[in-house]
Amino acid sequence: MMVKSGNIMKKINQTYFDLLTDAPWYTYERTVQQVVSQIVCLTDMPYASIVIQKNWNNMHGLIIEEYSPNTTETFRRKCTNQLKGFMNKMNNDMEEELDEKMFTFELNFNKKKQEIFHMIPLKISNITRGYLMCIHEKDRYTKEFMDELRKNTEQLLKTTQWINDNREKNDKNKFLFNLTSELYASTDQTYILQETISALEFIYPNFTYMLLLSQDHDADESLPIQMIEYSDDSTKRVSSDVFISGTTRMEKDEQGAGCLYTPLKGKQGVYGVLQIRVDTGVQLPEQEIQFITLFSNVIGEALENAMLYANSKHMAADLKFINEVTHKLNSNLKLPEIISVLKKQITSICKPTHIGFVFCPNEQYDKRKDIDVLQGSHAYFHTTRGQSFVKHMKDCALEQKSALFKADYQMETIPLPFRSMMSLPMIHADEILGLIIIGHEQSSAFSFGSYKLMRSLVQNTTLALTNSVLKDKLEHAVITDYLTKLYSRGYLDEKIALHMEIDTHGTLVLFDIDDFKHVNDSHGHHIGDQVIIQIASILKENTRENDIAARWGGEELALYLPHASIEEGVRLARRIRKKVESNTNPQVTLSSGVSSWSLMTNHNVKSLFIEADKSLYQAKEQGKNQVVYNV
Repeated sequence: MMVKSGNIMKKINQTYFDLLTDAPWYTYERTVQQVVSQIVCLTDMPYASIVIQKNWNNMHGLIIEEYSPNTTETFRRKCTNQLKGFMNKMNNDMEEELDEKMFTFELNFNKKKQEIFHMIPLKISNITRGYLMCIHEKDRYTKEFMDELRKNTEQLLKTTQWINDNREKNDKNKFLFNLTSELYASTDQTYILQETISALEFIYPNFTYMLLLSQDHDADESLPIQMIEYSDDSTKRVSSDVFISGTTRMEKDEQGAGCLYTPLKGKQGVYGVLQIRVDTGVQLPEQEIQFITLFSNVIGEALENAMLYANSKHMAADLKFINEVTHKLNSNLKLPEIISVLKKQITSICKPTHIGFVFCPNEQYDKRKDIDVLQGSHAYFHTTRGQSFVKHMKDCALEQKSALFKADYQMETIPLPFRSMMSLPMIHADEILGLIIIGHEQSSAFSFGSYKLMRSLVQNTTLALTNSVLKDKLEHAVITDYLTKLYSRGYLDEKIALHMEIDTHGTLVLFDIDDFKHVNDSHGHHIGDQVIIQIASILKENTRENDIAARWGGEELALYLPHASIEEGVRLARRIRKKVESNTNPQVTLSSGVSSWSLMTNHNVKSLFIEADKSLYQAKEQGKNQVVYNV
């Protein structure tokens, strides 16, 4: 029996509107579940389902079914079997056909009444398809009603998926960031325009848009791109005004629909206008207009970058070089990685025989150093002659505040292993932060073009390199003792705890300077500090690369020996005791306590220190200047 479907469709539309309103707060699957439930409830159909392809290789990634409360278990079982049959056909030979038209079949589930099974394809997006399947009595609903149900359901799912996709990306700012990273890496104007249209189709599938550009482009003719035209026509006049003023405007077109015009603005100019048309009655919120304006600025800057590249093809290699280095250095690289990147790029361009990376600490940062040659520099710059040359270059940079480029450079006072030379100061806030010195053993080895490129490179990487140097220095300061430059007690504790987790045994030696109070009282605290520094140097000279020497507190020092037995620790402690007694001025002696751990002793960091401290106390009690250990 035919029903009055108009009222039912109104209820469905109202329900879909409510679901769309709630969509941002719920998962996509829950919204689809609500759609199916409401179809069954409002149409009084015994069965409805929606199958959604999540991608091309997963035909039915999401299957939602709903039955009316009155359906029997037998009916449900038959529907399930019917659905399985259609799934097999969809995965085999019917996929293309199902994408084009609705299928209707008569069922024989019930002998008392004829029922119709509809299989309705839904195009949710360019890469996502869906199918609405439902059963109702024959002649209960018209084809027009089913077409309207299809259209409205398809539109709801489209919009809901768009909302869901954007929620999964956190917010539009993340989308814009990703787009920026992609477009700024390209110098192909056609690609930028294609990606712009693709992005608009993704963000605003229900709007229409046009890119009105100020210059002709060899873009795909299928793209919505036109040249800006200047005339008295209202639409063209608005786009021209926006192009000239560089401001965003919202206007009504001749049909009464809203049109948003935003300039494609770069740093050096405006390169076109983005026109977005919205349906009559649709009001764009202010935050959406702001986002579209930011979007247009990204496109404008991307186009600007591409145009500058096109106008300067002879600089293509240089621009690529700078972009690659800047991109890498902006990836939170540590200092050795930054130096490695710079060294590799400088070598590829200039092919030098010598490269020096020099940091110039200011007095507030480090009073004891005026230059610091960084690891990664050529061995020459670590020599006495090399450091004298570096200091000379620093003085020149401080005086001239500019780079130095010499095709045949020689010094009377300092023999140089190179003839061609570039000295490139790293200047920030009018302060010399460091130098990059590039040399070649042959004269006239560097072109003026390579010099300009290297100068640009240094200007672009100064802040990243300096920040990394300061970060490394700060991290080192946090884990080291200021006076002795040994590791701090906290760092020692952390390393021993880590070592106990991953290894099998180790040994700890605690040292205490005998009668240190007498040294301070007799000679003063300054001399006491010098004694501690002397002993710290002896510890450094007598330890392996993986050993950890630390200042435990006051006049107490510690030495942790990974993988060492207690016998090895005792031998080393005795050797250090003898060296301290013979090589300190004023002469002092050490008392030492040694402890060890292994997997069999079930030690922890605290108990390891307690054992060593007990042995140290015994050494003091037994007359000092000796090594005590307990097995």
